[in-house]
Amino acid sequence: MFKLIFVYTREETESHSTGATMKTDQNLKIDLELLTEEIINNKIYPRPKNFDYSNVRPNGLYTLGLIQNNSRFVTIDEQVRRATEFAQFILQKSNEDQWKNKTINICVVGSGLAGISCVLKLLEEDHNHKIKIKLLEKRHMLCPIQRNCLIRKVYPHLHKWPNIDLESLEPVQIIDGLEIISGTAVGDFAAQCVQKLIQQSGYDDRVQILQDVSYLHISKLSEESNDLNIHASGKLLEQHGSMRPDSINEVFDVCILATGFGVETNHSDFKSANLISYWRNDDRSQVPLYSKNSTYIISGFGDGALSDLFRLKIYDYDALRFLKEIEKFFNKKMTPELMSQSLKINEWENESFDVFEQLELFFKEHMDPQKLKNLASWIRDDNSTILHIRRSEATPLTVGFHQDSATQAIKRILNNQNSIIYNRFIFYVLWKLHGLRIELTDSLDELVNLYKVPEENVLVRHGTDKLSVVRDILSPSLFSITAQLMNKPAKKEETINLKVAG
Repeated sequence: MFKLIFVYTREETESHSTGATMKTDQNLKIDLELLTEEIINNKIYPRPKNFDYSNVRPNGLYTLGLIQNNSRFVTIDEQVRRATEFAQFILQKSNEDQWKNKTINICVVGSGLAGISCVLKLLEEDHNHKIKIKLLEKRHMLCPIQRNCLIRKVYPHLHKWPNIDLESLEPVQIIDGLEIISGTAVGDFAAQCVQKLIQQSGYDDRVQILQDVSYLHISKLSEESNDLNIHASGKLLEQHGSMRPDSINEVFDVCILATGFGVETNHSDFKSANLISYWRNDDRSQVPLYSKNSTYIISGFGDGALSDLFRLKIYDYDALRFLKEIEKFFNKKMTPELMSQSLKINEWENESFDVFEQLELFFKEHMDPQKLKNLASWIRDDNSTILHIRRSEATPLTVGFHQDSATQAIKRILNNQNSIIYNRFIFYVLWKLHGLRIELTDSLDELVNLYKVPEENVLVRHGTDKLSVVRDILSPSLFSITAQLMNKPAKKEETINLKVAG
């Protein structure tokens, strides 16, 4: 599990003449610790050897999902699991000597699935009733992004494919009576989380919810303190769903940024593209069957773009169902171990490894042309879908140079280590079945005009600007630290020391 911990310490120096230890005010440091015990992509990332739990206090600024290391597998079940384990960590540390008999004030910024899960777990595990929580949300409803998403489903652990049995995807427990079940619609799961939180806030005075937050500022109380001052104004959620204007200007022991990534950014010349979130484009990422034949353009090559591509070009697309369907066409039974070995999954993180060539060998060995042709019946022919990749992005990180620019683009997608493995695998299958067209151009506007694509049929999936989410709410020093950490990911066994700016 990844946790970002800001530990404020003074640097101590020993006087050679007196032997006394002196403290100086000039060397306030921030230590970033990257913690994990889980296996990611079959590679074990050990805990830093220099990490000492006894030196970590449960106060300061924490993040869930913002740092670049965390963005690799930010699936819903992983976000929820990290959030609940983080809550357990906070409460474990809060029971140590320096925090006994003390009320701990916690502010959680963001009421998405991670924020809500963290709050629910804190409340459930706080048996001594020693915490007070303020949950802040800038929109007018809790879990605003995924709340109405009914077409996308949650499959816990599917991102670990092929190292799992597709027939036995275990649920993820959040709190008593609330867990993620395989195949649950994202919107349904989000609604369960919101309902559980609202019910608890109605009778539990340990938690207050402030929605429609129009102003929020987070700053350090002082250079000598680890506490944070948070000033916010919005609407306090009361019983039965009523709201009234309210504001806070309080000191908190812990602030947890669960702000999410925000909505997609454009970063293209086609400025009229609709930037509705990936979670809210259900009507366009699964168009009605046999509607009037239309052309769609998806700009981008990450998981968001690939997911939209699959929903447009594969009948009744569901990741788990389609992976199971593909397995039916293999020449022999493929166990998770055999699949992983045949695909050389352990090598997919190696920049010099050619995923494209390995997939070519895999399909040649395990699937004959006729079986592959039978799979083609899953490809929708009632729409034309173009995957747009900027030419400048087509060649980085590719191996085995080809003059064919389309092959380079395919290699770029398959070697994109920030994409989930099963998405890359399904993309390759779709490409083998001639289910898409790839266009390389730096001008999305020219491509839209060339194919005469309506604006509503253009989906821009260039990722999000994570820094913009926290730019306006953190004081300059805290934002500077966060920005540096987001641009410089921690190595597997490294502690990053950053001085406070200003």
